[in-house]
Amino acid sequence: MEIDFSQKLKNLKGDVLKEVSIDEETKKEESTDYTLGTAAVNTLFANEKDMTGEQKVKRYNLATKIFEMGKVDVTTDEIVLIKKVIGKFTTALIVGQAYKMLEKEEEKKEKQPAESKK
Repeated sequence: MEIDFSQKLKNLKGDVLKEVSIDEETKKEESTDYTLGTAAVNTLFANEKDMTGEQKVKRYNLATKIFEMGKVDVTTDEIVLIKKVIGKFTTALIVGQAYKMLEKEEEKKEKQPAESKK
């Protein structure tokens, strides 16, 4: 299933959330839009108690696939994992939007076969 991980997350006023970092070379603050991909990648790299090496490699591989920040083909199991880690490691503001974005794509896929039969 194709998910657009470049979708921007917003605050309650509708302003795009920003991720702020410091450029090591210039020591200047830089900000980039906080996207579904940003949330997914950051939370996939979070450590959980008793994670095996295999689980970490699986998460690493998925995070690198998503890092492209565009439309990425992911499996249903990968969506379940992304929802799990976003739900565990982020705030309600992020979780609510991320789940809607991920579920909307699932709904589109489920409706396509029925619509194509017409």
